[in-house]
Amino acid sequence: MSSSNHSLLERVRRPSSQAERHLATAADYPPIDAQSADSYEQFMHTQFEGLGQSSLVILDSTPQSQSKIFRRSKGVGGDETEMMANLDVSLKIGQFERAAALIARLAHYHPPGSPEYLQLHNRYMKGMVGHMILARDHSMVAPLQKWFEVDMPATAVVPDAITYALMLRVSLRMLHGARRERTVRRYWDLAQNAGVEEELVGLEVLEDSDVGELSKICSSDMLNLISKYMDFSQLETTATPDYNATTDDTPEVNAANLKGLGLSSLRQSMTSFGKELHLPATFK
Repeated sequence: MSSSNHSLLERVRRPSSQAERHLATAADYPPIDAQSADSYEQFMHTQFEGLGQSSLVILDSTPQSQSKIFRRSKGVGGDETEMMANLDVSLKIGQFERAAALIARLAHYHPPGSPEYLQLHNRYMKGMVGHMILARDHSMVAPLQKWFEVDMPATAVVPDAITYALMLRVSLRMLHGARRERTVRRYWDLAQNAGVEEELVGLEVLEDSDVGELSKICSSDMLNLISKYMDFSQLETTATPDYNATTDDTPEVNAANLKGLGLSSLRQSMTSFGKELHLPATFK
């Protein structure tokens, strides 16, 4: 090989000092032969000069929005979407132990104390109440009370009007005698202390018959509640009733729908008996 060719080859192999100072790129290095282990090792251990730690960009290959997937235990597990679907199915077919386990797992996505976690508890309770009333299963009353009085406080879940309405409904429908009245008064007092009694009476959770029974057990409280919305002076009459008259002056009671009337239904019922209703002076 001639000396001129040798010098040309050396210049090609030896990078200039200016080339050494710029940032290294893949174009500055020869292509990697996939079949050459030496070439691959040499490339992987190459020291990229001129790059500080602040210049490095580290990419996390794990998606930030990826949901945690729980390992299945006794058929309970999966991601949030799957567990929510399984919760609906469990409540519909009456598998309440499985539903409770799913709600415990779902606390990872909806922390205790959040509105979403309260909604899960209300869904669970609504499923239990509907099932036990339909099946007349009195054995479910105690587990529901434990869920409300023990499990919910343990996970910092604060009941709302729907929660108290469900407990009142199951007490009115499933209990009897002195225990029924005592339990209804207790849950009504709790609702009053929480300041949700007005909202509670107007919910569709309580049917018209439930509100009527509640007004019998907690009559003074219900009158106090209704007095905020009614002008009882309209119910008074100064005329002396003529008991010798043959005309039947009994007011006609209009039929009402079964659901969703709550306070309005109770107010209309009392208004219809306005001529015969004798109220204390405190309600004028």
